[in-house]
Amino acid sequence: MASRQQSSHMAQPMGKAAMGRQVAEPIAASEEYMKYLTNLIPSTTELIKAGFVVTPLTKKELQTKVKCKKCNKKCTKTDRPPRDPSHAGDGSSNGSFANETTSTASNAGSSHTGHKRRHRSHGKPHDKGKQGDATSTNSKQEQPRIICKYHPGRIKNKTWTCCSLHVSQPPCSGAPTHTPLTYAPGALEARWLFVPTPPHPSSNPQAPQFRSAVAIDCEMGTSADLESELIRLSLIDYFSGQILIDSLVRPLVPMQHMNTRYSGVTRQDIQNAVRNGTCILGGLEEARREVWKFVGPETVVVGHSVRNDLVCLRWIHTRCVDSLLVEEGVRKEVKRREEVEWEEKMDGEISRMLVMAATKHGKNKSEFLDDEEEKINKKEEEEKKKRERRSREGMSLKALAEKKLGRVIQDGGKKGHDSVEDAVAARDLIHHHILGLMQNDKEEREEKARKEAEEKAKEAADDGPETWGAPPMNYCVSHFPAGWGI
Repeated sequence: MASRQQSSHMAQPMGKAAMGRQVAEPIAASEEYMKYLTNLIPSTTELIKAGFVVTPLTKKELQTKVKCKKCNKKCTKTDRPPRDPSHAGDGSSNGSFANETTSTASNAGSSHTGHKRRHRSHGKPHDKGKQGDATSTNSKQEQPRIICKYHPGRIKNKTWTCCSLHVSQPPCSGAPTHTPLTYAPGALEARWLFVPTPPHPSSNPQAPQFRSAVAIDCEMGTSADLESELIRLSLIDYFSGQILIDSLVRPLVPMQHMNTRYSGVTRQDIQNAVRNGTCILGGLEEARREVWKFVGPETVVVGHSVRNDLVCLRWIHTRCVDSLLVEEGVRKEVKRREEVEWEEKMDGEISRMLVMAATKHGKNKSEFLDDEEEKINKKEEEEKKKRERRSREGMSLKALAEKKLGRVIQDGGKKGHDSVEDAVAARDLIHHHILGLMQNDKEEREEKARKEAEEKAKEAADDGPETWGAPPMNYCVSHFPAGWGI
């Protein structure tokens, strides 16, 4: 029986045939470059805040993975700290293009004693009688909150048998609490077993050497228990730009669907890869072993939202550089500079308008402030909203690649993403950022050297030999200094 035509991404050689294929321009490796790259590695605290798993899950954390047998959602929420983009890039880990400049600006802003602006409250007094009536009405209408929403039937011909609605329609039944799924002994632990990077490569003496840095991207499908499951693994050498791994991965758990719209992988693609011997057959465990042939504990792993790739591999690795976190750090620094500059601008405008009011309109400072305060506060709110919009826009890999690299990726439509293309894009985003840091530091060194040269020239001019003035007419020639020329 003829196999279906593979997607364009699958048409490229995969498995062992893909290894060594050049997919990106090489980057010159040096100690200086590695220093810039490792400076982008977040601290352990920052990794935890960003949602990375840095230690094997505890029993309490494992309980947050328990699913509801009716709606397939998690029964309890995780206690891990929520991700806070404002913390990304603190310190030296995700340094922006102008850390020192920003630090100076922040110090200036903290020492600046600008005028305190009062924000008026436009709230209306509450009617106690009406409020009491509303409270009593609400108490009468209170109903149990539906936490678990589900379809009790099965899917048949893209329709739910319980309500005859299309599969895309919201659940028709609900319950106030979840019903935890019963797991076989050790099943939950095995499903969520995270493994750290081993210190030594494969026992095979022919195994390749560890790389100093790699870029990774994974494609995931959805398992029967609605968890993301690895189905394609791509790993490239950061500096050479060559493929180390590009293989489909056969899941060892039942799959609901392959998420083909985004992953670009179909069930038929996996079946073809199994027949052709280009597929990783051992699931996550074998996929990790393949990665560890090239990645040691000191290897820097680069990716975009690389936390998701590590989670789907159940892999603990703390030497990571995430292009998403780096971009968040850059935007945080830019936002901080803009806030300081805006404060200085507003304080200057207030001072200028106060003087104008006192001289031209005859109003004193306090009267003028009361008249113009609302306008100033309105301008501040508008500027704040603009900054927030700028900080949120374009954080996806596709948007950043187009904005910073001028490159269009993930344009395959229904054919999905190409994990090799995405890994290269994440790597090139980090390279672009490092080049900016290096250029910024070079300009600072040149400026510092120029100022030092000017200071030395000034000191040399101040400490130079004294110049003799014209001698008096009655001065004896023998008293002339040597070398005067007389």
